[in-house]
Amino acid sequence: MKSIGRVNPTEVLPSQAIGRLASSFHYVHEETVADELFEYFKERNEEIPAFGIVNDMMEITGVLDRNQLTTLLSRPFGRDVLKNRAVKKIAAQRPVFRVREHIFVVAEQLAKALSEKEEAVFVIVDEQNRFRGTFSTMDLLTYLSELTR
Repeated sequence: MKSIGRVNPTEVLPSQAIGRLASSFHYVHEETVADELFEYFKERNEEIPAFGIVNDMMEITGVLDRNQLTTLLSRPFGRDVLKNRAVKKIAAQRPVFRVREHIFVVAEQLAKALSEKEEAVFVIVDEQNRFRGTFSTMDLLTYLSELTR
């Protein structure tokens, strides 16, 4: 298993499945040192909103979003402090949703998060609890607003 990678969204999903809102498919193994992840960010020209933190079985153990990482790095000596620390030590725990869960059910469960001003990232897993991607409150709000057009 690669320590940092991307899952391929190959599964055909129902039109109202939360898995359709996944905006990031990147993952990092929980034992990867933070410095490796920092370098990965620097090398990429693409905007990566979040990483799922996974174990050897690709099961989710946490999430690390770009804003969280930027905040940690911008602290005095932030990179030096985190340099050799495993990413599982800086990962956040966020709600996890099954790839086929209905978008409206998820929206109800996330009503409080949707009303807050800060963007939050959530995790999508398959039926075997393996990482399938992440989505944000912005992804969900955008989808819901397009329904009213």
